[in-house]
Amino acid sequence: MAIHRAGPILGILSRRVWSTNSIFLAAGAHSKPGPGAVKRRSFKGPFQEEGVNQMKRTITIIAIAGIVAAACGGSVGTVDSPRQVEVDAKEFAFDPGAIDITPGETVEFVITNSGAVTHEFVVTNQTEIDEHLAAGHEGHDEGEMNEEEMAAMDGMEGGMIEVEVEPGQTETLTVTFDDTGHLARFVCLIEGHYEAGMTGDFSFDE
Repeated sequence: MAIHRAGPILGILSRRVWSTNSIFLAAGAHSKPGPGAVKRRSFKGPFQEEGVNQMKRTITIIAIAGIVAAACGGSVGTVDSPRQVEVDAKEFAFDPGAIDITPGETVEFVITNSGAVTHEFVVTNQTEIDEHLAAGHEGHDEGEMNEEEMAAMDGMEGGMIEVEVEPGQTETLTVTFDDTGHLARFVCLIEGHYEAGMTGDFSFDE
């Protein structure tokens, strides 16, 4: 008799267990995870990751381009609105030692002498420099050129455009680079200064 009763009893127990599990599952579906509960993490697929990385690279490139454009100014100097370039002169070098120029543009050089002796900023070419040195600095104008002399030399196939700067002083020199052939270098031709390395070059961007 006991054996025959086991079937109904087990059926009742199994139904109760199933009902109990259903209650717990339903409660779990609507309950919030506790403080110690493990949170599930979502993972991006490879294509999603590549898209995010590509967007980051694009943003970085745009930001760098903006910084470069702001630094360079992106403008070419004209006679009415020359581009300003600051130059520091000291014993015995110019800073910067190379300057980018757009052919035909007008540049106003702002030269500051941070050294202890007088310096020059002479815009010229190597042929004129060599002739000046071969003459032993003879006929070298130790003073600043006036506006009439500078105007007469502007556009000439040779010559030097220069300004002299006393220690601690700042002077300006405006040059239009119509002929890049005869205005290719900047130097200090006070005796001994060029020989000590006080030279620089213009780099012309087409």
